[in-house]
Amino acid sequence: MKIMLLCGGRGRRMGKLTDQLPKPLIEIRGRPILEHKLNRCIEQGFTEFIFCLGYKADLIRKTAEKYKDRCSLEFSDAGEEASMLSRIHQASPLFQDSVLLTYGDTLA
Repeated sequence: MKIMLLCGGRGRRMGKLTDQLPKPLIEIRGRPILEHKLNRCIEQGFTEFIFCLGYKADLIRKTAEKYKDRCSLEFSDAGEEASMLSRIHQASPLFQDSVLLTYGDTLA
């Protein structure tokens, strides 16, 4: 089963923290949230990921590509102003049946 990570939001409620970085790249314990998330998913046996991009997409892509030797990565960029539903819809051709949808900026 593929995991779809929502990584496109601006994160305005985070204030100045997200002026330079998108929320999934804010560090916790010396590592971006997104890396913690990917490592946890890989430990649980998931190896196929779809990233729904938007705000600062290039930075998310660069971080995710560190994992290209360990798993399959696909990217869908709906642009910075797209809604969450628009991001999911644009990425829908990247999966056939079921997909596990999660946020890219949470550890849960």
